[in-house]
Amino acid sequence: MLCGILILVISQNSFAQKNNSHQSEQWFDSGLTRYEKGNYQEAIVYLSKFIKKNPQNEDACLLRNMCYRQTGKFEVVIEDATMMLMKFPRNADLYYARAYAYAAVGENRLAIKDYSKAIKLNPEKANVFYNRGISYDEAGKLQKAIDDFSRAIELNPGDADFYFSRALLYESLNKSEPAILDYSKAIELNPCDAEVYYYRASLFAQEKDFDNACTDLQKVLEMNYEMDEAEIIYDSFCDK
Repeated sequence: MLCGILILVISQNSFAQKNNSHQSEQWFDSGLTRYEKGNYQEAIVYLSKFIKKNPQNEDACLLRNMCYRQTGKFEVVIEDATMMLMKFPRNADLYYARAYAYAAVGENRLAIKDYSKAIKLNPEKANVFYNRGISYDEAGKLQKAIDDFSRAIELNPGDADFYFSRALLYESLNKSEPAILDYSKAIELNPCDAEVYYYRASLFAQEKDFDNACTDLQKVLEMNYEMDEAEIIYDSFCDK
């Protein structure tokens, strides 16, 4: 009789565990689905339930942190990532997430520190170098920013933003030739970005290359780019 009771209890416990496990998986799936649909607040609710039952699930913790970032709750991102890093101290994505949040609240020194940790753990991600470059730029360390943008380009030479950002820095350092080359590469990769045409036109005009400046400005005006200066420059040098 006692043996029968024990078997019944074990069977009931096994069923309950399977049922709880199934429900837990449903929470993760619901959180992931809502994240993909952009319903970040709802995703956070489901992922938090899942994490409470599965505190060592690294993917769920990272996904919830991404949801916090998408809602613009950068202080929460920092707090959550800091807590998660106590459990997963070698997760480069969590260092990146915290670095991004630090940068968003103006803490560039801390952002650079975390970006550097993320790079040390995984040195092959172009966007980490790129974002550290932005933080270096904000901190006034322009050459370090250029170096990071250059490394991002080596890792992912097909991203127009990398070239555009580096071009802006080259121009700020009065390095016109490499700036024009980078603007041109950005246009080659994304020929529909009127802003890049405008900046290249402005630089051409500074260099007294008015023919190329006017050609670029004509492109800007054709794209109906909302930049009064473009029309002013065009009227001054081109519409003659």
